[in-house]
Amino acid sequence: GTFARRFFAQGRGARTLFGNADQLITVEKFSAAAVPPRRRLEYWNELAAHTHTPVALQPVDPQSYAPELESARIGDALIGCVTSSAAHISHTREHVARTTAPMFFLQLQQEGQSSHVQNGREARLKEGDFTLLDNTRPYHSYCYGSTVIIALGLPAPAVRLHLGCPEDLVCVPMSAAAGGATAFASESVIRLWQQCRAGLQEAAAIGLSQALMHLISAAYATLPRVPTSPSRLSARLRAINYIEGHLADTTLTPTTVAAGCGMTPRHLHRIFADLNQTVACYITRRRLEEC
Repeated sequence: GTFARRFFAQGRGARTLFGNADQLITVEKFSAAAVPPRRRLEYWNELAAHTHTPVALQPVDPQSYAPELESARIGDALIGCVTSSAAHISHTREHVARTTAPMFFLQLQQEGQSSHVQNGREARLKEGDFTLLDNTRPYHSYCYGSTVIIALGLPAPAVRLHLGCPEDLVCVPMSAAAGGATAFASESVIRLWQQCRAGLQEAAAIGLSQALMHLISAAYATLPRVPTSPSRLSARLRAINYIEGHLADTTLTPTTVAAGCGMTPRHLHRIFADLNQTVACYITRRRLEEC
């Protein structure tokens, strides 16, 4: 609204348009250094809620804290880069209640080190590493010293199409040092951001972000954590896709899901057993997220 535009104009640098705004990705830059020190935390917290997701910030040194953000939208996805000094970032239950767009944020450590805590797991990231965060549940992040993090925000339904049940993957650290698909996905995220900053047509950016989802999926597929057989995983993905396509159907139940996927209700419950939630709970949670 009017207040938001006036508020964020304090810290916005010159709006950077790479060529024709109707065709090319627009990258905006915000800096808390342009805001009076006493207002920086308020400014930064509101900026985060406006551009990505609600958070509360606690810098180690409030007097010198002056983070910067570059942000762009690629279709329904978000991509941005945050430069920060040491700080603690909280996404609490209160922030979850204010979240309007369920998303999974891929946090890639470009410089420095950070850690992220969600779902009882902690992901410690070094340069090139990445992890997922779910903005429909609380999490905490810590920046150790000077850090640069690239955040790729992806709509939850799109992520589920590629990862099945990404809730199981939040705060699982993906190390670029492992090489292979993980290193390739990491390099591709960085490259996409560089291309957005240098000037990239929106249609090309959308196509690249969709291709990037396949690379991210391939990286997570290398994890040795999945005890599920390929046929069982395939059946679960089929059931999840059916649920996603029928969330608005008031008659949707585990029984109708099983029938729609050509399996027995018993088998449906069995393939959801390793997710630590029932089929009915999954349907309810997804409907709440969409609401």
